[in-house]
Amino acid sequence: MGYILEGRLVEICSCASLCPCWAGLDADDGACHISWIFHFDHGHVDHVDMAGTNMGVFGVIPGNAKDGNGRIVAVLDEKDSEEQHEIMRKVVTGGVGGPLGELAKLIKEVVAFETADFEFDVDKGTGTYRAGRWFGGESENFRSPLGRHMEIRHSALAPVLGDPAYPGRVVHHHIDDPTYGMEFTARQSTQTTIRYVWV
Repeated sequence: MGYILEGRLVEICSCASLCPCWAGLDADDGACHISWIFHFDHGHVDHVDMAGTNMGVFGVIPGNAKDGNGRIVAVLDEKDSEEQHEIMRKVVTGGVGGPLGELAKLIKEVVAFETADFEFDVDKGTGTYRAGRWFGGESENFRSPLGRHMEIRHSALAPVLGDPAYPGRVVHHHIDDPTYGMEFTARQSTQTTIRYVWV
């Protein structure tokens, strides 16, 4: 299964800023509680156009992210087609190779798949996002005294979560999960540019 996918990821977590997972270190307080949205601006998987598709995940990654013990719920965009949904299911369960296969290695258990409507308007660490009723919020990129965007490059997670990364503060965030018990208090935001290629 070949693919070229380009887009953006916003990652919200319970770690104090900056999140140590990006440096390959263990999560603060022993676990990184997460909510992520992948938004694909362009690209395809085999013959399937993936432009404009979204996928969210929320859950917990205990210890070090690269140990691969993540436990998540995946949220698919209700506007996307069943063919696109099937590709997203393969992505999170390790059914594709290359960098997306490496991404799936962070996850040990996918508890469930849900669907929701999505909103995504985040660029260079600043903007708003929402995965239906499950989670959403607003982030703001850290800036230098001259107003330049703060960036992290060549991080430990860059091959699977994108580069550069734009760390920032959580303006507000909510997670509404009465079903799976994965609610958390958000303390840190990172948004990245993602490009996955496997031919």
